[in-house]
Amino acid sequence: MQFERCVGAASAHIRLPDVSQTIDQKDDFLIDAVSKGLCAIASSGLPTQLAVTLLHTHFALSDSEILVEFATETGFVIRPVPLGPMTSAMQLAPCAWRVHSTYELIPLVWRPACEIQVPLTKLVDALRRVMLALAPFRDVVGVSLRRHDWDSDTIALEKTDLSRREFVSSYVKELHGPRMNLTTAWFLDDPADYPLVAGKYFCQVRSLSACELEEQGGEYGGYYHVQVDKGSEHVSVYIPG
Repeated sequence: MQFERCVGAASAHIRLPDVSQTIDQKDDFLIDAVSKGLCAIASSGLPTQLAVTLLHTHFALSDSEILVEFATETGFVIRPVPLGPMTSAMQLAPCAWRVHSTYELIPLVWRPACEIQVPLTKLVDALRRVMLALAPFRDVVGVSLRRHDWDSDTIALEKTDLSRREFVSSYVKELHGPRMNLTTAWFLDDPADYPLVAGKYFCQVRSLSACELEEQGGEYGGYYHVQVDKGSEHVSVYIPG
């Protein structure tokens, strides 16, 4: 399975909507996509390291650059970096993907390889399982590798800085303020915390990240109730109404 082929940012993000024009958060197709993706993640061998992500863009991109994620004191920042000697010297590895129509994973975001603390063979096996589940939803959701320094009790609030062509994510405990926050990623709680009741595991899916939009009003991202059947790959996701 190909998952590390470097593709220019414009081609990698082709036909993806701007963050302000993404699918409705309660659309049945999105709910089904998140459910199927979490189902695959739950049984992938990396249940808390992988997340289902809402595919979107923030600004125009070029095929002469790629998006690279850098750690900051309060979270991380993602910005375009020109392809060439600089990116070669960075020793990067992909950390977010979309599924191509040829059943290939196309990297969307890269980060320093030293920050990825998952064995390669285990990651490949997990991504293959998730890729197959997400293929029918390839223009809506993708998969990403959670940062190792991300506290499970925090949300990464993503803000776009168009003047610098970057989006900055800060770890926060709660979402406040008058702006609408769009949920852009979902991940499972630690399976060790799943209580077993009548042959089923019950856990939470947290809103891993949220993107702050300019529009006023709307609902904040929150918790999603999840049921994982013991001994199977069935996951039910209930979006709070």
